[in-house]
Formats: sequence, C-alpha cells, structure tokens
Amino acid sequence: MNKVLKITIAVVLCLIVILAVTLLITQCHNRGGAPEETTTTTTTTTTTTTTTKKPDPDCTHVDADYDGLCDLCNTEVENYFTLADDVVYVISSELNVRQTPTVPDDNYSNVFCSKYMDDELKRTGYNDNWTRIEIDGVSYYVSTDAVTTQKPITEFTQVDETVFFTKNAYAMTKPSYLEGYSEQIDTFFKGNSVKRTGVATVKYVDTDGAEYTFARIEYTVKVEGVDTPRVSYVNNDYLTTEPPADPDAGIAFEENSDVLLVIADESIALRKSAIWINGDNEHNNAQIADYAFTNDTLQATHKGVESDGTIWYKVLVNDVTYYVIYNETRLQIQTPAAE
Repeated sequence: MNKVLKITIAVVLCLIVILAVTLLITQCHNRGGAPEETTTTTTTTTTTTTTTKKPDPDCTHVDADYDGLCDLCNTEVENYFTLADDVVYVISSELNVRQTPTVPDDNYSNVFCSKYMDDELKRTGYNDNWTRIEIDGVSYYVSTDAVTTQKPITEFTQVDETVFFTKNAYAMTKPSYLEGYSEQIDTFFKGNSVKRTGVATVKYVDTDGAEYTFARIEYTVKVEGVDTPRVSYVNNDYLTTEPPADPDAGIAFEENSDVLLVIADESIALRKSAIWINGDNEHNNAQIADYAFTNDTLQATHKGVESDGTIWYKVLVNDVTYYVIYNETRLQIQTPAAE
C-alpha cells in the first residue's frame, strides 16, 4: 500500500468518527426537546412543586374557604386536620372508634372499638366531620359531633335549702345544655319552689361561649299517679332563696264554702297566686299550676274581691290550695245544701 492510499484511508476514518459524534450529539439534543419546550416544562414543574409539596408538619392547616389549599402555608391539604394536643369527652351513649375517617357501607368494618358517655379521649387533630384521637400510640377517628372539650361537671358544693324559680325554666338530666348529652326533663314556672342540694364548682361553657353555673335540685313528680323523687339540674341564676310575693296579692280573703262547677267548654286555670299583672303574659302564665275541666267541681275555702271588682276564690284540690278567677260564663256557684 502506497503512502497516498494510507493517508486517504486515515482521512476517511476520521470523517466517519466525526460524523458519528455529530449524530450522537444531535440525538441527545432531540431527547431533551426544543429550547422553548424545555422552558415550558421547567415552569410547569416549578408550579406543581409549589402546590403539591408536603404540608408543613408544624402548620395547623386551616382551609376556611375550602379551596383545598392551607390558608397558612399554601400547601395542598386533603381531609386536613387542625392540629391539637388535648382531651375531649364523649357525649353520646355509645361512640364508634374507627380506623379511618370514613363510614363504610356496612358501617362496622373499620370500627376498632367503642367508647361511652363521659369517657376521656386524647385528641391530636380535628375538622368539621372527624376528630383524630390516639390510643396506645395509634391514630383513630371519631365523629366530631359526638365529643366535646367541656369536662363533665361532677363536683358540687353541698347545700340544703328551699329555692324559688325567678323565671320559667327547663330542668336538665345533666348539668349541660349539649343536645344528645343532656335532655329537658321537667318544666318549672316562675315562683315554683324546689330543694337545692348542690351548686357546681365548675362553670359550664356553652358552644357560643356563654358560661353557666348549674344547680342540682330535688323534687317530687307524679309518674303514672305515683309520687316519684327526681334529681335534675338547672341554671343557678334562675333560682333565689327569696320567696315570691304574697300569693294573696293583698286581697282580703274571707272564709267561704261555695262549690264551683266548671261550665266552660275549655279548661280553666288553677293558679298559684292571685297576682295578676296586666300585659305581663310571662308572669301570668307562670302562675298556672294545673287545670280544671268541664263538669269538674271545685271546693272553695275562701273568697276575695279586688279593688277593680275581680272575684277570686281559693279552692282545694287534692289537698292543694289554688286560686281561680270567677267568671259566671265559666264557673257556676252551687249553693251548699242546708244543714
């Protein structure tokens, strides 16, 4: 092989190597895409990273506008829980503790255990629907509506006194106004008397932030005609040790033995006093203790007349004295038989 041929072969081999390198570089550029597309991809990736980064574990994660982004750290939040480190108390009779914050079709497959009224639970987070709790270091979930931060009120300063209601009120089964936990049990009217046996040492805080001190009261009610002792709870501000005004309202009552026949088509009120305040329906209605009905007879013990001519009778019903307003269209006087 002459010298010229060798040089020619070497040049060809060099050209082949250069061509191969050029093709390789071009192929690598093609894999990366055009410069404009690269810029777009980089911008999109940056935006996605900003909105889908892991939520800051130290953030309490509030999503007040429910747009899926935390209002505090701007991270994407799914079923966010406001962080907590406190205790809550069960206010339902029985509460399912679930392994996930969901209710399956069969309602029970994710139930870990049950908790009961007044049980204490360690809370680590909550939202409108679910409260996250911790049991033996494991997270579980309960319905937020079934728990409260209000500690059950069980401690009372002992008292033993007669008190009177200053307004119409309901007595509750527990010292609380939480629906489903404490229920209305009896109705009392202004002037009713009961025995107060205790005053709570801890105030109850309602959902609107209002604070109440509950009193424990004892009284007797008729259940199917049988006198039955009862214990319930009422706002202590509704009670006073001062007895109501003179039930005779200053009327000069004289002894009387008339028998009164109810002839009204509707019932007539048996009242606790002869105090009548024009226009004060709350007071007047609160004085109603019972009713008498058509053809009932009422045995009078006293009769009195107000300055405006209104006639009142004191009547005795089942050994209890009541006051009734006489009206000839509603009551008829039966003359006692001559002896």
